[in-house]
Amino acid sequence: MSPEETRKNSPPLPKSTSIENWEVNSENNADLLKNFPNSFNDSTTIQYRLNENTNVKLEVYNVEGKLLSTLVDEPEPAGKHQVIFNGLNLKGGIYYCKLTTDNFTEIG
Repeated sequence: MSPEETRKNSPPLPKSTSIENWEVNSENNADLLKNFPNSFNDSTTIQYRLNENTNVKLEVYNVEGKLLSTLVDEPEPAGKHQVIFNGLNLKGGIYYCKLTTDNFTEIG
């Protein structure tokens, strides 16, 4: 199944969830945290934290650099956030997350 078919056949992804009472102690505008479980079969939870209110884009790519999914693309408040990535229809392999804010980009 192609990635386009995977996106069409997957259930809609939830918007990110803010996690209250999280103290952000980073010099960066944002941090992409380790996803869990890693590696994953059906889904994985991706967490990130923001030092300030900012526009956020969270994307998933394959090893060839092809965009598979945009999980978040909206303004978000400062704090820790998480989103569940459904990879049920993807082949086993390595995938990368790209977190982009107004002043910061991280790939992990």
